[in-house]
Amino acid sequence: MSKLDLEGSVSGGGGGLSGSYSDVGHDDDDEHHLTVGKRPRANKGDVIDDDDASSLASLLHDGEIVDDDDDEDLPLSRLEMLDPIGPGLDPQNWPRWKKLWVAVSIAFYTSVFYSGSSIFMVSVPGVMVLYHVGQEHALMGLSLYVLSYGLGPLLWAPLSEVRWIGRNPVYIFTILAFVAISFLTATMALKGLFGFLVLRFLQGFFGSPCLANGGASMHDIFTEQELPYALGIWIAFAYAGPALGPALAAKATEVYGWQFPMWFIAYGSVLACVVLLVLPETYLPKILYRQGAYARIGGGPDGHHLEQAQRHAGQSPSSSRGDSVWATLKDSLIKPLEISLLDPSVNFVNIYTSFCYATYYTFFDALPITYMTKYGFNLTQVAVACTCIMFGCAAGAAAYFSYVYYVANPAAARGTSVQEDRLKPALVAVCLIPVGILVFAHASDGRLHWLVGMSGIALYSAAVFVILQCLSMYMLQSYPAYAASLFAANDACRSVLAAAAVHLGLPFYMKLGVVWGCSILAAVSVLGIVGMFVLYWKGPSLRARSKFAVK
Repeated sequence: MSKLDLEGSVSGGGGGLSGSYSDVGHDDDDEHHLTVGKRPRANKGDVIDDDDASSLASLLHDGEIVDDDDDEDLPLSRLEMLDPIGPGLDPQNWPRWKKLWVAVSIAFYTSVFYSGSSIFMVSVPGVMVLYHVGQEHALMGLSLYVLSYGLGPLLWAPLSEVRWIGRNPVYIFTILAFVAISFLTATMALKGLFGFLVLRFLQGFFGSPCLANGGASMHDIFTEQELPYALGIWIAFAYAGPALGPALAAKATEVYGWQFPMWFIAYGSVLACVVLLVLPETYLPKILYRQGAYARIGGGPDGHHLEQAQRHAGQSPSSSRGDSVWATLKDSLIKPLEISLLDPSVNFVNIYTSFCYATYYTFFDALPITYMTKYGFNLTQVAVACTCIMFGCAAGAAAYFSYVYYVANPAAARGTSVQEDRLKPALVAVCLIPVGILVFAHASDGRLHWLVGMSGIALYSAAVFVILQCLSMYMLQSYPAYAASLFAANDACRSVLAAAAVHLGLPFYMKLGVVWGCSILAAVSVLGIVGMFVLYWKGPSLRARSKFAVK
């Protein structure tokens, strides 16, 4: 009997596998039956020679891998067999400093990119004067940016899951394009309003990989216990961009002109480009492909065991099934649409998060109306008032992280939690959505201190942060095989409605007034309370009937 030491057990985190070493024996007399031993004997960094790799490939093709103790099938993925090549290849086994470096780099890129939307608000008066257009035409510089960063992930997310492409080439190609287009926008290289709007659309399209792929990268490198914190920090940076952008640019715009925000984005994109150019690859199938690991074991990348490992890792089996970009794009574009039409849980998540996102963008219309007309704020003061969104996000993050630390993670460690437990904080937060909107609405007439209205916006922001976190974790755990593409589809839904809200928000508030306009939004948001509780109570039965969800 010859012995070969292998490592392997699948971890439920995103994008990677981790485990502990175990002995696997090859008994020549038992027709390729393998037995899993108790003690590790392989060392990190050990390399399988070609003969061993061929033996493993033949075992995988010729027979099932069984456990002699209970005589049941014991699937062993190809990725498990690759662990002796080096467990350090798995991004989830990276040292903590390296994970934090990757996470902060992507979060910074996300913050810079997101600031490019709201920061344009302080440029709108200058665009109106320069191009002799009304506010509706000038606001297209914002709405097209928002629309394009919803459409971009539909392309960039599936491309990043082609095993010979991975995350980094998508990041690097698009950030270089984003930098170039940002400087063209700042210098007004294309003359006329049409040229400027084309550049704003391209700016949003090429900068968008940080949205869907950013979450996927966090999923790649953090374990299930770490992921809620990583996603929370990433979303917090995303919140900080739109909140801080106008505050940072408003005063300088008064001094240097309306183009200053465009230069702010351009130079910020250069810094983001520098950190992304030195970012390590996080997508495990790409890492193994680059190391030649797939070829070492033979049999191609489309076997049952690799597919099973990808499902455990939260990746779509089709994403690395072959090298065809078209097949991957087709699957990633059609499958989210199919799931959205057939799965009521996904339908609710898309509709409700789109409503929250659109309401968020209407506040950029409501805040100037309220604070400039009722409280006498100037443009810079209104921009600073937007930072209440960031403070609300911080409060929501503190509450959510406390729940994860003291309740969710201990329950997951004991094995007593189900997917719907991730929704419990959202059951409270969803009730605060109409409260926050109404507080702002009824403090917008100038009778109360201006801080009261801002506290309503902050409360709304805190609630939305918690809801997005809960729904993100729920989707990751319930639809791990399709999570990345579903997030891209959700980005598209949110951005389409938000782009419409940019143009509809101002006439909506001007016609109805801020009080009645916000009251209507608060009333509509009550439907979200009903939907969230139904999702929590009926989630297990909905998943049981779904063809796509984990049961």
